[in-house]
Amino acid sequence: MCLWNRWIWFKKYIGSGGAAPRLNKLSGGDWKKTKARAKAAIENMAEELVKLTAERQIQQGHAFCPRYRVGSTNSKNVSLCGD
Repeated sequence: MCLWNRWIWFKKYIGSGGAAPRLNKLSGGDWKKTKARAKAAIENMAEELVKLTAERQIQQGHAFCPRYRVGSTNSKNVSLCGD
């Protein structure tokens, strides 16, 4: 695909709630606050994902019998568990 045709992939950022996004200078205090809030939100999300993963690893699960298709077009699913 030509790079010229890729311009359609980009869209104008609208922001949340349809409001225009706020622009901050990179050297200003507002940018530092915004960056700190984003960092805290990402750390919180990562912590929740670690807890969720740990809970899932602790829980006892059950295995399903693998199924596969036999033949070509008019085949049905066949269980490898004998049921």
